[in-house]
Amino acid sequence: MPYHPSDPPPHTAKDAIPHVPEQLLEELHAANEELGHAGRHRERMMDAPLAEETPRDDAIQKLREAEKHVEDVTEKINQALHQADESPAQSE
Repeated sequence: MPYHPSDPPPHTAKDAIPHVPEQLLEELHAANEELGHAGRHRERMMDAPLAEETPRDDAIQKLREAEKHVEDVTEKINQALHQADESPAQSE
């Protein structure tokens, strides 16, 4: 059943987007946590002395990898939603 603005807000992501497998929602949550950790680590490394370029470069690379992971999981969720949208149309 679609969410309507007059409905009370959903309590969980699964309530808000029921067509997405729970595994993908958990993976997105983990990817977002990874992204936050990588961002905080990069901030600490940017405050490091300039002589320590390798830790900075590593921190930036880890942040980019975390961003890519979030993008990949988000794309999987979008595909699941797209498939769910098409499923009722195919059964008619």
